[in-house]
Amino acid sequence: TKNLEIAKENYADSKENSGISFTAKYSINTLELPDFPRKGFLFVLENRFLVPIGGSKAPKICNFLEAEATWAFPLSNKLSLIFDTALGTEYFQNINKMPELLTCYGFNLGSRLFSPQFPSDYEYAPHKIQTLLSLQFDPWDDITILGGKIFFSYFLGAENIWTSYEKIATEFFTEMQWNTGLQIGVNIKKAFNCFMRGGIGSYG
Repeated sequence: TKNLEIAKENYADSKENSGISFTAKYSINTLELPDFPRKGFLFVLENRFLVPIGGSKAPKICNFLEAEATWAFPLSNKLSLIFDTALGTEYFQNINKMPELLTCYGFNLGSRLFSPQFPSDYEYAPHKIQTLLSLQFDPWDDITILGGKIFFSYFLGAENIWTSYEKIATEFFTEMQWNTGLQIGVNIKKAFNCFMRGGIGSYG
């Protein structure tokens, strides 16, 4: 990838190719359904420390902070507005100086929720912003005698990753990726759902 090639060129003497990671996570979840929420709130905060192993002069610590949130607002009995977001940063930006670890620990755009048009290995960077706004409609009550619901939704998303704070400041609007489309989903039980999605989006 482009970011990885730049990192390898700038830090060709980096020897770090493995590391030890420590993670702390906090979450709160009041969503009515995990995949097709009509109301509620989800918040997940994760702090991950990476101690690289190697002999180069690259800094020896990386600190990743990532937050994910979902808000579901019922507009009526059948209509809901859902906002999803994921923010991530390695705020020391030391991961840029260790190319072998960038592909393991750096953020990327690969996400079935936010940006399904990107493969998980498309690009890597220490900063990311992902957002998704959905309008969800469930027109019918239970579709079988055992329950179950069908959901239709229109979604619009924007996301990108950046290698530095300077690039966030100068390219936030000009380089933002986007996607939009329609989704149909079936909720059988609270822990068993399936959905199909189709749409268009930017790539590159």
